[in-house]
Amino acid sequence: MNVIPIQQDGATHTGPTELPEKIIVDGNPVYETWTSAEAAVNGTMSLGTWIGEPGTINMRGYPADEMFTLVFGQVEITNEDGSVLVLNPGDSAFMRKGWRGRWRNVERSCKLFASVGE
Repeated sequence: MNVIPIQQDGATHTGPTELPEKIIVDGNPVYETWTSAEAAVNGTMSLGTWIGEPGTINMRGYPADEMFTLVFGQVEITNEDGSVLVLNPGDSAFMRKGWRGRWRNVERSCKLFASVGE
């Protein structure tokens, strides 16, 4: 078994993906994903790169448990309780499956992620 690099070269590319209008607050938050690897671990674990354009969406149930690190850009996450987390390059966060709140790409942003979901 080999160590697999998490990078765009050789990864499975999805996108650009447009979001449903009903969750878009502002901008045009189109995104692309490059999945470098997947593994079965109590669901499917996906590892890859995500790039999103500026804009804001209302999330009503994040689809997976996900740990990510911001590579470039800036992201502002507002939880349902009103607390705000601003992430800059090098910052990491963990989002639980089912999370609800507002995700804002302040500028074009890139994250490396590891997620477990269905």
